Amino acid sequence: MWTEDLPIKEIAQLFGRDAEEVEGAYEEWLASRQGRRQPVKPDNRLLALLSGLSTTSISNFVQNKPGSLSGENWQRLSKLVDIVGYVPSQAAQSLRSRRHNTVGVVLPLSSVSPVFYLEVLKGIKERASFFGFRRLIYDVTMPEERDDFFSDMPFLDVVDGLVVVGLFISESQLRIMERHQLPLVVVHNRLSRNPVVANIIDLDESELRSLIDQHLIKHHGYRRLALVTLDTSSPLKMGENTQGDWNRVARKKAYQDALRMNGLDPDELVFTVEEHSFEAGCSVFEQICQKNTLLAPDERIQAVVCLSDTLAAAILTCARQAGTEIAVTGYDNLSIADLHGITTIDQKARLVGALAFQHLFNALEYRGRTGTLPWPLVEEAIGMEAVIRTSCGCLLAALEEYNDRLLERRIPTWIPPEDIPGPKFYPNGDTKPFYGLTCIAWIDQESELFRKLCALQKVFREEFEQAGLGGAFAFLEPESFHMTVCDIVDGSDPIQPRRANTLIQQVQRAFEQSERSGKVTSLIKGIGLKQTITALVRFDSKPQELGKVLALERKIKQATGESVREFTGHISLAYLVRHPGNDADKIKQILLPYEERVFGEFAFSQFDLTYFTDMNTYMPILTIDLQDGAVTCHDRLKERQSRI
Repeated sequence: MWTEDLPIKEIAQLFGRDAEEVEGAYEEWLASRQGRRQPVKPDNRLLALLSGLSTTSISNFVQNKPGSLSGENWQRLSKLVDIVGYVPSQAAQSLRSRRHNTVGVVLPLSSVSPVFYLEVLKGIKERASFFGFRRLIYDVTMPEERDDFFSDMPFLDVVDGLVVVGLFISESQLRIMERHQLPLVVVHNRLSRNPVVANIIDLDESELRSLIDQHLIKHHGYRRLALVTLDTSSPLKMGENTQGDWNRVARKKAYQDALRMNGLDPDELVFTVEEHSFEAGCSVFEQICQKNTLLAPDERIQAVVCLSDTLAAAILTCARQAGTEIAVTGYDNLSIADLHGITTIDQKARLVGALAFQHLFNALEYRGRTGTLPWPLVEEAIGMEAVIRTSCGCLLAALEEYNDRLLERRIPTWIPPEDIPGPKFYPNGDTKPFYGLTCIAWIDQESELFRKLCALQKVFREEFEQAGLGGAFAFLEPESFHMTVCDIVDGSDPIQPRRANTLIQQVQRAFEQSERSGKVTSLIKGIGLKQTITALVRFDSKPQELGKVLALERKIKQATGESVREFTGHISLAYLVRHPGNDADKIKQILLPYEERVFGEFAFSQFDLTYFTDMNTYMPILTIDLQDGAVTCHDRLKERQSRI
């Protein structure tokens, strides 16, 4: 039955609900279906119970009523119906009466910004698939191609309607399509006559202006900014209109306004590219370097505003390879921005695509009832949003948050936890069965750091024995010394094989898509105390190294949807297994001399996904080499599968 593997935790995270609450709601729905002769299939009530939304909201969603739900809830419900395999019966009945069940999508996939258009296309696909529509994709990139395409109209009598993204259509061509009653939805352009039923546009560029004014200039204090943009002319989108692409014009104006508001020259440092490509971004980085060599140190470019995530990723990569510190922002919020930690403007490309199909579907429903296309047309404005990551210089903020987490392990403020010995150890110090998947960096057993940590363990053992605290801690086997990067799942029960395999595949994809960041270096300084005695991992002098770890952690969490805790670098040496009672101060006194002691550099060039069965037994499953990006699947995988 379809419900056997319903991912309760994933659904709970999707809607910000408690997993037990969602599971109870599902069981309530399933119980109400017991004893029925018909197959158990998902329905509106199940969607309402799982999401926590009203049945009216679900009904509006299924009937595709525009404006009835927020864009965020619409996206969440779209994902939920994919998860549970829901098909609306009313939509299925209406689709049977259609001739084609096909929507045409016309967009410049081979153009200057192909990745953005692909994201729009994904949004169209998700929504169209929900209603059983096929997609016929037309890649129209050059002005002459566009003119020929809309003159020949190969889509007539083939598709039910068109979504046209970023392309100009002449009045005469629109009149022909109007005679055929072919509805059009236009994305990122304004065409104001039938058969256009909706324009999907950006609301304005206030988010970009605010990002530059409030964040880059006022928050970070950058005074030397540069803009990287396409030329504002766009005959593909605007025809022969000499006013240029109004999107590009508006974005350039937002940049200029932000600089003028702060008394800066908006036109001094503008770099124009012909396409949004990695190569173009690398070329701009070279130009920036050449420009900076001619400028005094206080006049050099500090921050680069790119009107494309691809350009930003290229400049950021070149800067890192060159060892150059420069702030970079992007535009679009594509997956590459998340991968590289790029601060950007989210155009919500997938939502744009989903809304475009929604409006087209509504027009087809209207035409089916009335025989005419709806009028006046709808203009749907998409509000954009700034997404702050580390590329703009906020790595220092990330370092501050990281250090705050380390402060939670300060020895002077330690209070023994009540949950002792906890789920990982017995009171006598023996390990309990405890299972999980975790990404870790091992301590090299041939390194000086490993020898120092072993010696430190020995000192602590002896001092605890002398203080009458010999049984208070269980010391870990040195062979298990590691730093946890990202705990994916853990618990007292073995992981179900199907779930484990899914998570492993997700982590493998995250590894394969991760940036080749190179070796990570850090400093082991100080001892921390919580339920464990730990050696603390510091990045104070090298925040960019912390950024490498956080980027991989973010990638793993995004791929798996799991987040046990935030990265707090430490190497566990011993677990508290007996409550110290009045001897808590003795423990502090033994450890305090080591609170700020430096134990040496910790450098690593690979991460492992490991499966563990207790706190001393870790089995590598996947390894990513941070220098060449190679991902290794270990031969012990089959052994792991047989043991889970």
